[in-house]
Amino acid sequence: FRHKVFGDISADSNAFDIKAALNELGITIAELGKRMNISKQAMSKRLLDDKFSPADLKHIAELIGCEYITEFTTRDGDIV
Repeated sequence: FRHKVFGDISADSNAFDIKAALNELGITIAELGKRMNISKQAMSKRLLDDKFSPADLKHIAELIGCEYITEFTTRDGDIV
C-alpha cells in the first residue's frame, strides 16, 4: 500500500496505513466512521491526529475485513 500519498499524512503513520487500506478496499472515510458509530468528521479528525492504540487498529482492521498484525523484527530481519 505504500505507493500512494494521502495529503499531509505521513507515510510512516498508522493513519496512512488505514487510508491506504480503505483506498485499496474501496471504503470511504465516511463508511468507516459509520462502522465505528462516529461521524465522517470525527473519523477524519482521528486520522489527522493519528492517535490509535493497538486495540483501535485491530478493531478498525476487523471492521474493514482485514487482519492487524504487529511484530518486532530485529535489524537482521528476524521476527521476535
